[in-house]
Amino acid sequence: MAAEQHELIPSLTGVYGTSGLYLRGSPTAPRELSGNMVHRMCSAGLDAGRLVGDFGAVPTQLPFADDSFSLCYVLHVFESIQDRETLARELCRVLQPEGTLIVVALNPVSAWCLRWYGRGPEPVAAGRMVRTLEGASLSVVRQRPVGPAWPTWATVQRRVGRDGGVDLLGAVRAGYAVFARKRRVAMTPLPSPRAVPALSPHARAG
Repeated sequence: MAAEQHELIPSLTGVYGTSGLYLRGSPTAPRELSGNMVHRMCSAGLDAGRLVGDFGAVPTQLPFADDSFSLCYVLHVFESIQDRETLARELCRVLQPEGTLIVVALNPVSAWCLRWYGRGPEPVAAGRMVRTLEGASLSVVRQRPVGPAWPTWATVQRRVGRDGGVDLLGAVRAGYAVFARKRRVAMTPLPSPRAVPALSPHARAG
């Protein structure tokens, strides 16, 4: 998680606002979101199917009003719940128009998944995650691999990325991040009704 978070700091520094939501896949994950520029972050970790921390709730029933957050950051939560579609709809609901959603998830083809083979989190393919978010009326902007392909390669991958090299291990890195926006629906004004001149009593139509 630390390597993934470190890589995403530049993306977080470009998101501003008064309130943000940070959902973590475990209550033991660091509750502070490094690099964010939001004035106040509301943070909770998933524990036995419930979010605990600054608030308590099930992930599919977030206790916040519509359009509450300019940033929603979801770290390894989708892999640990069954109803991913409802969670995506809830995130769209509480996200402000033009707000940013960042979802970090395990890469199903990464060797890291061997740690939880047959138990624990259920990795979600990036394509399926994109379809889930788009099905919740979110606009996916981009996606990118994050984290090392294997623990001992983390330093090498950071150096290659910094030097501008090609990320040949991108397809098998530990996870991926999907960036999405809640688009504001533009209003379309109706045309003004055309005025019809009144006919004089002696005039004929035509």
